[in-house]
Amino acid sequence: MFQILMSRLVTGMYVDVLPKAERIIYLVVEVTCIAYGIISLYLEGQEYRDILSNDSVQSGWTWLGGDLEVNDKEWFVWRNSLPRFFLFIIGHVCLSQACSFLGTHVKMRVLVLALFDLGTIVVSLGICPVLIMSTEILMIYLASCTNSIPFVWTVAMIIIFFQANYYLMELMHQMINIRNYSEIIFPFFGASGFFYLHLVSFAIDKIKWKQFKCDEGTSTADPDGVKQCVKGNCKSMTPEMTKQRLGSFPETPKFDDVTSPSFMDFVFYAFYLPTFANGPVYTFRQFYEETQKCFNAQSCSVSLKDVFRNLIRLMLWKLLLDLVLRNLHLGILKEASIINILSFPSVCTLVYVQGQLFMVKYLCMYGVCGQLSRLDGVTPHPSPRCVSYIYKFTDFWKYFDVGMYQFIKLYIYLPCLRGRSDLWSKLSSAAVAFLFVYFWHNAFLEIFLWVLGSYLSTVVEAVAKEMERSAVAVRMKSKMSEAMQLRLRVILILPMYFFSVCQISFFFFDFDAGLAFSRRIFVTATWGQLLAVTLVVLAGLHNAVFISRIRQCSESKRH
Repeated sequence: MFQILMSRLVTGMYVDVLPKAERIIYLVVEVTCIAYGIISLYLEGQEYRDILSNDSVQSGWTWLGGDLEVNDKEWFVWRNSLPRFFLFIIGHVCLSQACSFLGTHVKMRVLVLALFDLGTIVVSLGICPVLIMSTEILMIYLASCTNSIPFVWTVAMIIIFFQANYYLMELMHQMINIRNYSEIIFPFFGASGFFYLHLVSFAIDKIKWKQFKCDEGTSTADPDGVKQCVKGNCKSMTPEMTKQRLGSFPETPKFDDVTSPSFMDFVFYAFYLPTFANGPVYTFRQFYEETQKCFNAQSCSVSLKDVFRNLIRLMLWKLLLDLVLRNLHLGILKEASIINILSFPSVCTLVYVQGQLFMVKYLCMYGVCGQLSRLDGVTPHPSPRCVSYIYKFTDFWKYFDVGMYQFIKLYIYLPCLRGRSDLWSKLSSAAVAFLFVYFWHNAFLEIFLWVLGSYLSTVVEAVAKEMERSAVAVRMKSKMSEAMQLRLRVILILPMYFFSVCQISFFFFDFDAGLAFSRRIFVTATWGQLLAVTLVVLAGLHNAVFISRIRQCSESKRH
């Protein structure tokens, strides 16, 4: 973030509405306060490092600092399984390239890769978890054969509810005798989340493919009207009715130059090794079209040099994250009992650092999987954006996890919206989307508070956007300079930004720690401390808005 700011200030490539001295003050205030907070957090972390138990640390690579904390199970499992993961992926890539070299038929290539990926997952997780997932695949596939999207969602939500219910999952683990948490249960539990999204994506896209082909086939015989074929029956439909039936997608899945997706294509997509365990989410339409085009071509136009360069860059980010985890001891510092006794600068910095580490973690996990997927022709999603310059919570959802955002938008939000543009329809559709997010994240209390806070933030942003278009707001803006408009905008953003930070602390930590953090900021803090953190956050918001405008300017020039 600071590199972008300084380059623009020095080169003058972007015309800022604020005086340069004011912009530099904002930059210096944010940089110095973050640096002071991190130093404070490090020093206090050294005081409490003895509290760490032997089960929460891992030795090795001591030249990076102290012992590595393993409190973040997701990161711990991923980094420990990375060598074996790379070995299996090399096997997947070599097998895929061998099929290409031998001129293997596309369907045979899909079958070979699907069996290899499935066998790899059986070796990693065991036969019982794979049998459970295979049963779920069969259930969703049969549901898709009914050509009913509501029925597909009903079956999918039953499966997701089963996963979200802690007692049902414990009962299942006992029934199939799964005991190893770090090597079996947690990877299986984590992979299931992405797996369920892929199930839904396949079923809905398959139904829409059938509907599109039906409409395409009947349009030749009846050019003046569109017909609907459901279970062999044709009924006259208007174009508006067809658009409504297809879910009001901005782009109806067409699968233009590919054959009908088969059950084996479904298995290959659901168990696709590079994205199986840690994502990211690709819609079936994108995955199917891109892999089919790659497999049908003699060779994919992928630069191996570029792939390896990006993988090296991601490994450097991984090294940085390991360095931080070995020295800041966040596993202890984010305990509720410790948050209550930390200094105020350390408490404020804690959630900032946790957000940055969260971003770097998914940058590495999604990035590695995305780069390896390129070898099969799949275009990776953009990397998660740095959370330090995301000042609108809707942008957090839009730009942090692009695959998840696309899934929610295409399969939940837009079908619920059904082409309507009024505010109430948008908010009610967003409520359904956030309800799904709540259940998909396992329906814990802290997840409920995070999702509820996210939805309320979305509501406030939507209402504020409508108010900004009102005649009163337009008249007020006409009487203000651009600099004053920017300052007023940042001040108005501030309350919701504080609220967003508090609600996301429940997601980053847990219920008790999130509650302790909110209490330290808004209940026990002195007026001087509140004023200080408000000024620092204002400076950070000014920098975030500035970077956002730079990105918009760069993207508009690029297009």
